[in-house]
Amino acid sequence: MIALFIVVALFTGAIVGTTRGDTTAAVTIPDQANIRSGAGTTFSVIRVAHKGEKYEVVGSSKDTSGRTWYKIGVGASFGFVAGWLVTYAPATTS
Repeated sequence: MIALFIVVALFTGAIVGTTRGDTTAAVTIPDQANIRSGAGTTFSVIRVAHKGEKYEVVGSSKDTSGRTWYKIGVGASFGFVAGWLVTYAPATTS
């Protein structure tokens, strides 16, 4: 019974585990963009992102106008960047 459990656990891990070619969704800053505390221009700027910087995307939201904002990891915290100001690369799996 224990051996069966171990085999099933290893098999399941192989199916749902990540492989070397997997990537997370990310945004790259083509010029400069404000990183805000929420999804919209009315939220405070917590940092300014500069050309070439890349951030991991952990989610997305729409503002009151229906525009996309990406929730990104910023150090140990999170912020939001306007979708129209960045280049978005979706997650990939191999």
